[in-house]
Amino acid sequence: MLIKDLIASRLKKHKLYTQVSSTLVLEGARGYLSKQYNEEITKNIEIKYIKNKKMIIYVQNSVIAQEVFFQKTELLKFLSQKFPKNIVDDIHILQKNLHI
Repeated sequence: MLIKDLIASRLKKHKLYTQVSSTLVLEGARGYLSKQYNEEITKNIEIKYIKNKKMIIYVQNSVIAQEVFFQKTELLKFLSQKFPKNIVDDIHILQKNLHI
């Protein structure tokens, strides 16, 4: 048995697996978007949390919301290939004034 399998089994046993998996997925999404966009755009995007298999992303304005919306399908595809498929089913993009 590999170390990652041992760690995963221990996390599942202590009900931390979902929280740790969600954090890894959020970081993966941040990494994906930072590769797609320059720093000026990514500083206006906050990937906040996952709830009920939906990732919530806050954006500064409607232009950035549209850009992220165009990447939504590709981001979901990337996440499903890299992480367990049952973590995120959909992405909600919300416009909100971010403190930058």
